[in-house]
Amino acid sequence: LEQVGRGEETLELLAEARELYSRAGGPLDDDLAQCAFIEGRALLNAGRGEEARPLFEEALEHLEQGQRNVDERAASMRNALARVHTNAGRYEEAHAKLRELEERYPEKKRDVLYQRAVFQNQQGRWQQLYETMVAYRALPNYQPRLGADLMFINAMMNLNMGAAALHTAE
Repeated sequence: LEQVGRGEETLELLAEARELYSRAGGPLDDDLAQCAFIEGRALLNAGRGEEARPLFEEALEHLEQGQRNVDERAASMRNALARVHTNAGRYEEAHAKLRELEERYPEKKRDVLYQRAVFQNQQGRWQQLYETMVAYRALPNYQPRLGADLMFINAMMNLNMGAAALHTAE
């Protein structure tokens, strides 16, 4: 419509589409970004740059939120894939997925260390479990977690560190 001289009609339809997407809720950030961008571009082409600026900012905001949503879902999927490998006895593949997850999403380090500890506990890799739990407990965002404490105690008991395990249990 914009190309055939019906720019105002285009702007009205785009504004209506953005409103509908906004009310629909859900993971529509890409759609909202696209609508805001097209509407902003139409305003810019009509010589109304100041009106276009907030739409371009909105488009960027929706794109960034959409990327955060994609990253969150991708991290969850990678973690699930690591669990599938573990359940199938493919421990090296599971640990490789966890390493990949940790490299791509450093903010998930606490969750990755915990999952790695679960795998090591299942495999009876006591020394690695102990080292993972030390790293887990040293994180700046560490919060006590019963499952983590029990795995830590289990590792220490299997490494004949009974006194340290008793201290942790207290």
